[in-house]
Formats: sequence, C-alpha cells, structure tokens
Amino acid sequence: MALHCFDGLYADIVVETTHKKKKSLWSIETEYITAEGKTEREATANLIKELRYLADSLEDSLNEESKSRNASLLIDQIPKELATEEVFQNIWDIHPIGFNKIQMYDKEVYIPRWQQAFGKDYLFSKQVSKAEPISETLLPFLEWTKQFNSNYNGLLLNWNDSDLKHYIGKHRDSEVGLIKDSPIITISLGATRKFRMREVGKKGFNDLEVSNGFVLVIPWETNKHFTHEVPYSEHYPGKRISITVRAFK
Repeated sequence: MALHCFDGLYADIVVETTHKKKKSLWSIETEYITAEGKTEREATANLIKELRYLADSLEDSLNEESKSRNASLLIDQIPKELATEEVFQNIWDIHPIGFNKIQMYDKEVYIPRWQQAFGKDYLFSKQVSKAEPISETLLPFLEWTKQFNSNYNGLLLNWNDSDLKHYIGKHRDSEVGLIKDSPIITISLGATRKFRMREVGKKGFNDLEVSNGFVLVIPWETNKHFTHEVPYSEHYPGKRISITVRAFK
C-alpha cells in the first residue's frame, strides 16, 4: 500500500510502504523535498505517525493478492483560500432542499444526505444525478484538480450534517462514463470525519481522518478493489461537504 502526501504550496512529502517478501514487515521511507529541490530526512511528526499507523493496520487486512495490486492513496491539501469559512458557507447554502433516491435491493430509498452533480451527469445505483452548471464558487476546485489530470470535468457534491445523522455508505464509485484509469478526487470541507476503506470480499476496515481542506486521490485500481465510506458517529459533530471530482468522456 503506497500513501503519497503532497503539499502543493510548499513541498512534496512522499511516504511509501513496501511489503518485504516472506517477512511480516512494512518499511516506511520518508523524503522531504523543499521548494528549492533539496532533500532532507525530515517530515511532520504527526503526519508520519498517522500514516505509519495506517500502513501497519493495512498489513493486517491486505492479503498477498491485494498487496500485489499495489493499492494506493494520494493525500493532498487544497490552497488555504479555498478552505475558508466563507467558501464553506457559500457552498453549504446551495445544497438541495430534498433528498435524492437510489435503488437498493430492488427498493427505492432516500440518500441519507443532500447530493447534487455539477458539470456532468453521474450514473450510479440505477439512477442519474442530473448535473447543474458549475458555478463560479465551485470552478476553482475543478481547476485546482487539473494538476492531477487535465480531463476533469464533473463534480458530485455531498452535504453532510451530523445533527441529522447523515452518512455515506460503503460503496465503490461507478465507472460508467469515466475515462479509463482516471483517478477519483475527493475534497473535504468543514468538520472532520472518518474516511473508511475496506478491501472487497475481506473482513475489517481501515480509517483515516479527513479534515477541512483534506484531499484524497483514489487511483482507478484502488477503487476497483476497495470500498470507501464516511460513517456517522456522534464523536464527529458538525457539517461537512465533500466535493468528488471525476473525468468523464
């Protein structure tokens, strides 16, 4: 499992975990690349501690087959001007009034949060989230993600209020209409939540806290072999917005 952490404003921090054959061992190699391009053996202690814990817990849940898949996550942070309280409130204020429905086990059920597509329709769970135009408030988020892939053109927003016990259930993102091998980006705004990943067909899970401005880039192969979710917990109060960015054909 490889975890890559990028700070687009100042430097790159790369943290990789490599499984040693025939040994129950994960090695973590850390490099801090300064803006001038100099390499130093240092990184933020809390970040490395969190990633080391995640890597160690992943060792228990990933079997040899899944290790060979080279599952990975890319972790980044949006610019500070996109993570302000004013930006958050402006986006919160545009959430839909009602709740969309999806198909589950031959029944239509309401999605336990507000949701809206922008730019491109999104087909999942036997329903289509019809897109609205991308507003001036949302456009900077789309433009920022194009450093990863210039083809990004669709956003899906989820508004989550802990007072209403909103959550995002276990799922893999739909690949319908997407450009093959394009990563999926999720940007978190507002309150902190647990982002939970599970290997498909296996027991257990791994949690990573996502806070305001936190970015997860989920590669195509990771989405195929791992589900993700944002469960409700009374220990994580407040309002959160997730902006998921995709590259559609």
